[in-house]
Amino acid sequence: MLDPGKGLASWPMGSDHSPPRSLVKEEMMMSDTNEDRETRIRERAYTLWEEDGRPEGRADEYWARARRIIESEDEPRAPDMVADPPL
Repeated sequence: MLDPGKGLASWPMGSDHSPPRSLVKEEMMMSDTNEDRETRIRERAYTLWEEDGRPEGRADEYWARARRIIESEDEPRAPDMVADPPL
């Protein structure tokens, strides 16, 4: 049985059947998305670090700040105001 938290990594080894193509494609898309997101976080953390004068020993702080920024950029936003329908 496929563990939703582990994706294809939980597909039984030595199984006589291959995982369905839809699962393989979904796993690949999720992997690409995660890699893209990690790259964005890394690049943002580096930019923040450079802007602050490249201080030593604070990598975790910059990573966390960058992750929060990227997460906020990726969140779907609700409209601030809903326009009144035309009369």
